[in-house]
Amino acid sequence: MNFDFKRMVHFEHNVGSTDQKIRYAVGIAALLVAVFWGNIFLLVLGIILVGSAYLTWCPVLSGLGKNTCGTDTGAAAPGGGEEKASASEEPAPASEGAAPASEEPASAGEEAAPSDEEKT
Repeated sequence: MNFDFKRMVHFEHNVGSTDQKIRYAVGIAALLVAVFWGNIFLLVLGIILVGSAYLTWCPVLSGLGKNTCGTDTGAAAPGGGEEKASASEEPAPASEGAAPASEEPASAGEEAAPSDEEKT
């Protein structure tokens, strides 16, 4: 896996709500421990985690090309979750003048034979 520095500096939301909650919890815990123990490393780590949770952007995830925004399993939509197209739905009608998908288009040098609908 390659790390892309140009992608890293491009600000794009890439921290999902579950990841954000974890970052807040671990970051605040690290800050509390750092204050009582006097540990600079935990202080910096806590600030970074809380900051990335607040901004919903992590430069490391950006550099790796990862995104946790779409992987959340949050509350389902009213009516039982995501709507999926059922198999009984008919496809959208083709625009007028367009050849049906079953017919092959005529070659460049040949004229297409008129269909039954065009003859009437």
